[in-house]
Amino acid sequence: MFLAIILVLLAVGSVIFHFVSTWWATPIASNWGSIDDAITVTFWITGFAYVAVILFMACSSPPEPAPFSLNERLVAAIGSGADVGLRPEHHPGHGIWWAYGLVIGGLIACLCYVKWRGTREPAAKKALHRRLADLEHAQESWRKQLRNAVDYPMECSLTDAERKARLDSVAALQRLIDEVKSELALPAA
Repeated sequence: MFLAIILVLLAVGSVIFHFVSTWWATPIASNWGSIDDAITVTFWITGFAYVAVILFMACSSPPEPAPFSLNERLVAAIGSGADVGLRPEHHPGHGIWWAYGLVIGGLIACLCYVKWRGTREPAAKKALHRRLADLEHAQESWRKQLRNAVDYPMECSLTDAERKARLDSVAALQRLIDEVKSELALPAA
């Protein structure tokens, strides 16, 4: 019973410490909210699993010390179904189907949440995000070519007219990116 009380106090203390702690996670990637949400969901799932395992161990602990070794006590606490004081029978994997069900249910819940989160955004906004990504990729590609032309002039063999045309296209791409960002109400870089 002493072990059960200690385990319950550990679980309750951990939860209380989490809520009264002054530490909170900062946004990891402010423009990638889905990563922050995934980490938050993962944190809550592992927190629930931690509390569930601790409380399960507390409920499964024998009411009084058993007259056998610590290793056999742990097997008894995990849930062999043996009476206290008797040597437990060992059945690997016996009686833990509910744990598999919880894990599979949690995974399904996570996948449903991700799918639901993805369907909340209107199709027009998704198209703007894709266009923005394509424009930024094209702009970065042109910038790399221009940097290579400056760093390795003999290998690139760009004329001054071609270099000026590419600089103009980078500026035009930046204007398009700014237009798309204003449509998305994102701050321009």
